[in-house]
Amino acid sequence: MSARYLELLAAFANEIGLPTPELLLETKELVVDEITISLLYEGDDQMGDVILFSALGDISAERTSEILLVAMEANYLWAATGGATLGMSGRVLAMALRVPLILLDATSLANAVSAFTETATFWRRYTNGELERLNQPGDLEQQLALSNKP
Repeated sequence: MSARYLELLAAFANEIGLPTPELLLETKELVVDEITISLLYEGDDQMGDVILFSALGDISAERTSEILLVAMEANYLWAATGGATLGMSGRVLAMALRVPLILLDATSLANAVSAFTETATFWRRYTNGELERLNQPGDLEQQLALSNKP
């Protein structure tokens, strides 16, 4: 594991106010607004990427076609994913974001996690049926903007 990545996680834990970084360094996971976010590292000591990953919810059989169609639309040029990618594993909708380690410090990782959480919350709510179904072009961006307002 990259020493730079572990240093980043420790600084990030401090940045977001965790009392100690040990748990984050051990699990590489945190829960923000009921979203479990896994922090993964792919690379070596010289170069690599930090990956934010979250399983967002089970897709019901009756909504599979709708959700997959909308997710594909969202993935197109990352229109409604904040740069992340939506995917499916079994019946679970998941979201992942890859950021080069060299671009991150504690503050920028905190900002990335915050933005990731907002977008993941929208997709979890949509997958769980908490948001209205999207029927028209442009509904996706409008729903995402509205769902993230207080």
